[in-house]
Amino acid sequence: GIGHLLHEEPQIPAWGEPKTGMKLTEGMVLCVEAQVIAGNSDVYTAADGWSVKTRDGSKAVMFEYMVVVGKKQPIFLTPTTAWPLTV
Repeated sequence: GIGHLLHEEPQIPAWGEPKTGMKLTEGMVLCVEAQVIAGNSDVYTAADGWSVKTRDGSKAVMFEYMVVVGKKQPIFLTPTTAWPLTV
């Protein structure tokens, strides 16, 4: 979630069991961080305490989307269509 602190509830991991987490309600503002890894998904936190690296040295990228939970669909606050992506 987004609020007074860098990371707030709800924490939404990329794994878990359906219908077991916190229920999202209309008006919540969330920052969704998506990690895409070209190789093995095994990662670790580097010595700087912040950077996350892949154990096999494969390329990885993190995308971040800020969204509002809407009544029927999300409202994207991040203008992702303007991102220059190179594959």
